[in-house]
Amino acid sequence: MSAQPMLFTRTLQLCRLCRRRLSTIFALSTAKMPAAVAVIRVSGPRAHEVINRMTHLGQSGRVTPRYMYHTPLLHCESREVLDRGMVVSFRAPRSFTGEDVVEIQSHGGVAVVDGLLESLASLGPEFRMATPGEFTKRAVLNNKLSLEQAEATLHVIQAQTRVQRRRAVANMGRSHHQMFDRWRDKLITCQALIEAQLDFGEDDLPDQEVILSEVTSSLTDVIAELKKSLGSFERSRRVREGLRVALVGAPNVGKSSLMNLLCDRSVAIVSPVSGTTRDVIEAPIDFNGFPLIIQDTAGERETSDLIEMEGVRRAREIGRSADVVIHLTSCDSQSHLDDLGLSQTVIKVSNKCDLGTGDPDDAAVRMSCTTLEGFDRLCSLLEEAIKNVTNESHENSVEVCSERQRQAVSECVSHLERAVTEEEEDDLVMTAERVKLGLHALSSLVGHRVHTDQILDVVFSKFCIGK
Repeated sequence: MSAQPMLFTRTLQLCRLCRRRLSTIFALSTAKMPAAVAVIRVSGPRAHEVINRMTHLGQSGRVTPRYMYHTPLLHCESREVLDRGMVVSFRAPRSFTGEDVVEIQSHGGVAVVDGLLESLASLGPEFRMATPGEFTKRAVLNNKLSLEQAEATLHVIQAQTRVQRRRAVANMGRSHHQMFDRWRDKLITCQALIEAQLDFGEDDLPDQEVILSEVTSSLTDVIAELKKSLGSFERSRRVREGLRVALVGAPNVGKSSLMNLLCDRSVAIVSPVSGTTRDVIEAPIDFNGFPLIIQDTAGERETSDLIEMEGVRRAREIGRSADVVIHLTSCDSQSHLDDLGLSQTVIKVSNKCDLGTGDPDDAAVRMSCTTLEGFDRLCSLLEEAIKNVTNESHENSVEVCSERQRQAVSECVSHLERAVTEEEEDDLVMTAERVKLGLHALSSLVGHRVHTDQILDVVFSKFCIGK
């Protein structure tokens, strides 16, 4: 078994034992200065001292949590008024981190924020600047977020398009966490059934064949669902990093012109001279909410020019690795599509229709980069192809959205498949061990440990043992 899933779980257990001794941390939570507004977050056992030391609110009696107060913001040592702003407090565990939290909202000037941070640092050695991601880490340690929800939070922050944001927010939702919990509960039940058969085989238990049949059925179902979610990893990665759309075809068919149209700016040089583009030109765009990387390539033709030969080689390589290929032709060019060996989604476009010449019979789009005739049709086909590649129609399915999650799910599947094999060979001891290892791998997804008491609860709730 790989040590990585177990390492995550054990690290979280150790951190949770030490969380009471954590220092109070603070940091600027909003974008870099200058800005109209700045939010400084403070979290930890001494967070509420900030209200007493840096405002006059502590003198007026109890400050009600979750209420905003307008107040002068003071330097805790010099008592200088640094700004006038808003302060709100949250009592543990009803906060983002699960700890006492105070948020200060001030003007976003450099001098103002620097003064507030300096004041917080002077409150004592137990106050310190937070490290990157430490607020979210504490939320995980205090069971406010699971590990996969924390990873989804990062993806929400990094999202640059509508689809990226939608996928990341969906992964933050409780439905994904509940699916992982459902798989986990099934495996706990399977382990309990097997261990009960091993330990209490002579007691009042159902027939062994009935138990093993139930276990096999449950394991098979979980394996199938895990493999389905595992298949989403590559799609999820494409959405996060951007889908690659390659423009291929013979020289001077309008690939660079189409790239400039898709990017809505001049990215590639357009010239009536054949072979102008000799290298791959890439440009990221937001295409109706989808992150795309448009790739203009060298024209496909036989040549003795060494530089152009290299460009053609790269064009073929890009075409084979792209998620979607737009293959352009025109009335005065020949198609070399078969030479590229493409197997993915290909949209065939006949360009220069404004010249009034004939078009290939198999072209899906007849267009002109000059008059824009057919461009909307091309965009519709491209969006449809992208949705098919990303499985956008099944956006509510559980996604494996990080390499850590992929490794944990893959390891779980491996152990469970071996458990089914060993169960068929009547080796219940090894079957139980494989289910246990699969359970630990799956539990590392959310950072939760499976305790022996949970296994025993299932055993004694299902059977009347020891009558």
